[in-house]
Amino acid sequence: MLFTEPTFLFLFLPILLALYFSTFRRVHSSYGNWLLLIFSIIFYAKGGGSFTRLILGSIVFNYFVAIAVDRARGSTPSPRPRDADDDAIEDFARVTPFTPEAMANWRTALLRANGWLQARHVAYVFTIAPDKHVLYPEEMPSSVSRVSDLSRTDQLLTALQDAGFAVDLRPALVGAKAKERIYQRTDTHWNDRGAFAAYRQIIRAVRARVPAVPPEWTRDDFEPASREVDGGDLAGMMGLKRVLREEDLPLAPRRRRRAVVVEPPGAAPTAEEGYLVTEIPGSTLPRAVIFRDSFVSQMVPFLSEHFSRAVYVWQNDFDADLVSREKPDVVIQEIVGRHLYGFIPSPELVPPR
Repeated sequence: MLFTEPTFLFLFLPILLALYFSTFRRVHSSYGNWLLLIFSIIFYAKGGGSFTRLILGSIVFNYFVAIAVDRARGSTPSPRPRDADDDAIEDFARVTPFTPEAMANWRTALLRANGWLQARHVAYVFTIAPDKHVLYPEEMPSSVSRVSDLSRTDQLLTALQDAGFAVDLRPALVGAKAKERIYQRTDTHWNDRGAFAAYRQIIRAVRARVPAVPPEWTRDDFEPASREVDGGDLAGMMGLKRVLREEDLPLAPRRRRRAVVVEPPGAAPTAEEGYLVTEIPGSTLPRAVIFRDSFVSQMVPFLSEHFSRAVYVWQNDFDADLVSREKPDVVIQEIVGRHLYGFIPSPELVPPR
């Protein structure tokens, strides 16, 4: 069968489209994926003949290889593309809450990390960066309905209430939103002002555990500014990154920033590097390791002023070997809410105490 054949154009394709859009649910990625897989196999079997078995074998092989690669990404400092959707719609719609087993796995992984760090007198702070749709639900299409009462972020933070190391950034961001815009319009990420509100909560939590860390900066330490820049990741998803412009709202420091990027040489603090290190020359301040994703990028200039050495690693899983090498005084672990759909923590990666 060819794409230009009448059988494909007037029979095969209409049936596929009718079945694909037969559900009125906005979120139906699983249904759609299975349907496309089945019809793809039928399409290739029609014209592939003896090669059909090879195609099926290739599909199965690639599927398991992709799972292995995705699993490895959780422990490899390799950034995910900023223009990826990353299950944001699923997260907003609260399509699939954590199962009890998944919730227990998350709790086990984080408690093991905390216990391992405590045995080495290292403080631990865990936080979830709220997605833009969490702070601006009124901007979401009315066609996207919420399925559950609780989000995965709600579930995880509730499960960690007794642990003492989890920080909920949402109340501070709600307060900041009442005063000014804290997320980019053409991007899924926060701007300087949102990052600053989140940074202050994180540093307060760090200081409660490591008093030698200096107090967080205040808004009086910055001059609010405005500038026009290219559109962000949402504009990029539509291929309009240079068409849709963004009014960025940076915070220009009135105080001199002392932290500098030492690895990779010449990189900007906000560069989306898989492994980025900042240092304050001659400083005796505490040291930090930060496991992060793209939401920390905007916070790096703020956070780095509080540590003599800060190592930012783009990964979600805890890395005990890295911590052992760096010997930090505190470990900060951040993950954006929508990644709770695609990432599965690995408690076995945390060694026994």
